[in-house]
Amino acid sequence: MLLPKKWALCVMGMLCLIASANNFSPDNVIRGKVIEEDTKMPLVGVAVIIKGSDPIVGTITDVNGLFEFEPMPVGRYHLQFQFLGYESQTIPNVLLSSGKETVLSISMRESITGLQEVKVLGSTKKGEAKNSMAMISARSFSVEETQRYAGGFNDPARMVASYAGVMADPSGNNEIIVRGNSPRGLQWRIEGVPVANPNHFANEGATGGAIGILNSSILSNSDFYTSAFPAEFGNAVSGVFDIDLRQGNDQKREYVVQGGVLGLDAAAEGPLGNGGSYLVNARYSSLALLKSMGVKVAGEAVPEYGDASFNINLPGCKNGRLQLFGVAGYSNIEADEEDYKQDFEADMWVTGLNYLCPLNERTYLKSSVSYNGTFNKWYYEEYVKDSESYEFRGSDRFEYHTLRLGADVTHKVSSQLTLKGGAYYNQQFYNMNMLIYDDEQQQVYTALDDDGSAGFINGYASVKWRPASALTITAGAHAQYLQLNNNYSIDPRLGMRYQVNDKHAFTAGVGLHSKAENTSIYLARTLLDDGQIVQYNKNLDMMKSMHYVVGYENRISRNLLLKLEAYYQNLYDVPVEMEEGSSYSILNDMSGYITERLNNDGTGKNYGIEATLEKYLSNNVYFLLTSSVFNAKYTAFDKRERNSRFNNGYVVNFTGGKDFFLGQEKNKTLGLNLRTIVAGGNYYSPIDVNESQDKGYTIRPDELAFSQQRDDFFKVDLKVSYKVNRKKSTHTLELDIQNITNAQAVVYDYWHPNKEVIEEGYQWALFPVINYRIEF
Repeated sequence: MLLPKKWALCVMGMLCLIASANNFSPDNVIRGKVIEEDTKMPLVGVAVIIKGSDPIVGTITDVNGLFEFEPMPVGRYHLQFQFLGYESQTIPNVLLSSGKETVLSISMRESITGLQEVKVLGSTKKGEAKNSMAMISARSFSVEETQRYAGGFNDPARMVASYAGVMADPSGNNEIIVRGNSPRGLQWRIEGVPVANPNHFANEGATGGAIGILNSSILSNSDFYTSAFPAEFGNAVSGVFDIDLRQGNDQKREYVVQGGVLGLDAAAEGPLGNGGSYLVNARYSSLALLKSMGVKVAGEAVPEYGDASFNINLPGCKNGRLQLFGVAGYSNIEADEEDYKQDFEADMWVTGLNYLCPLNERTYLKSSVSYNGTFNKWYYEEYVKDSESYEFRGSDRFEYHTLRLGADVTHKVSSQLTLKGGAYYNQQFYNMNMLIYDDEQQQVYTALDDDGSAGFINGYASVKWRPASALTITAGAHAQYLQLNNNYSIDPRLGMRYQVNDKHAFTAGVGLHSKAENTSIYLARTLLDDGQIVQYNKNLDMMKSMHYVVGYENRISRNLLLKLEAYYQNLYDVPVEMEEGSSYSILNDMSGYITERLNNDGTGKNYGIEATLEKYLSNNVYFLLTSSVFNAKYTAFDKRERNSRFNNGYVVNFTGGKDFFLGQEKNKTLGLNLRTIVAGGNYYSPIDVNESQDKGYTIRPDELAFSQQRDDFFKVDLKVSYKVNRKKSTHTLELDIQNITNAQAVVYDYWHPNKEVIEEGYQWALFPVINYRIEF
């Protein structure tokens, strides 16, 4: 597929604009704050040094833990932090550009060996989880990585598809499939608040969508977990995406304006009051904007979406702060096709108030109140050949509002022992209505019609113990209670990390993880053969998954890390359809809801081995090579063990790139980034052509459920960027091409009643995304 001439002219114009920068040496400031890892107290007198500088360039933190360097030329710097009684730490490749100051937040870990500075190679914290309770199957990611990775579209959900154990959705959505689990088992969190789904065009029960709502302009470094996560995380069985928002600049106003295929975007930040800051961002669909101007570039079905976010931070108690934040997005698409008519809308929102306050030098309190919700609406008509007209086939409306309040407390007993606990109350208000056309009885019935509320209580307690400088052990438990059916679960967790020496480390984790289903599943109504409508599923138990994982790390050099992990997951109390011979299990669902009668007789197991070889950015080159070999099985009500839908068997990812510095003053950067994914296909249930033809809709025999595997999935993404640092601004032009080989693996099929053939759907085709960003 070639870019239209108007897009090519647009690209050439932007290139001319940013290439007009003069050859001078722009500069800017690196500054930040250093705090204690557990208590969040500022550390006074930390030495901050620019490694490799000659003569040595350095500074120290003040009484508030703050540090700031004099303006320095743009580029990349290695920062080393040293403090008596604490483990030294190196932050490599800190990027300084002319358009925005670089503001860092650094946490340091107290040494248990006495009042001496401890220097270890492993103190380079690249990729290490921000959460000090995480021992295994966890890593942090930076905003720069989100913006750098090919095929990521500045979306963190697409970026983590490069990590070991994570499989991208071949259809093109940003669903996160972790270690053979359904993406339904993932939990999203924003500033500690669990949210349903921060993505546009998201279905009921889904955790992904077509386009992410979270914009990289507002993100801070965040954590992603794939197994045996710490005790503070509950109501998830496959993974946790723990997103933090960036604080705005508290000393000067800065702006970002960008536009491209995916939207027009603007962000602003700056000081607020005495020591406070604000950060706001808004985006609107480019295609919808063009449509409103009478320009059609995508046919009649134009995706319309918009989102906005803010993060306001004000001084609180001494060394504390008050945070008010919010994220919201809406999306809508209407389709009027030959075979069907459809109207779909999906909205989400979350706003919260966090009060973070050190109670004393060893105790830290975070209290929180938040309000979040989602709204989904769908209406569908299908063209019926016999009547030569469009006939109603279904509609639904799901609206959820959740009020949440609670607190977390961290108490550092000593350099060896830290305690952490918290409790939260969630009150969910729901309004649901769903009409379904029953193909068997050829009638429309009300599958959902409920308006009410229910409480959900969860809490946790955990401990981190360091009996020796080389050994860290975490233990705890998470408890949760669902008021809707009085179901509860208590989930123990245990983690360990043993740092043999500067290069080698062993890790292990074990934990029970429970998850309640969507409210729509508990309240679903079933149409019986005699026409009676009953409600079966209200007393379903929570699904549970026992995780066992061991790992090995080899820091081959300062910039090269090898990581191996082996895991086993035992899933039980899995909701399955309670019907003789049924093969249905909720483990195979990507999203949606089910109205059939369910019970908790289902089981599942996932096990595999993962390898990661990562070269951190050095000498302007980086790469991430990950491979996973795994097996995912499930058992439904019929007690037959089958391949699960997500039993791809293997996944291999390669992500890498190189920067080329251009210009006399090296103020221009050409970036080339590549990502390649090769994976086994999903398993699927074949269609019975004769039965489907007789009944006029898709029939998949239970006895052949998930017995066939689709062809391997292959995709190559390419991203080219050109950045120019001018005196007070940074200009970046990006071309991110998804699936440059236009590979077309089949990812789904269905019976087309009018054509009387099996129709197939393919992976997301070649798709170029152009984006131009100005930071100033």
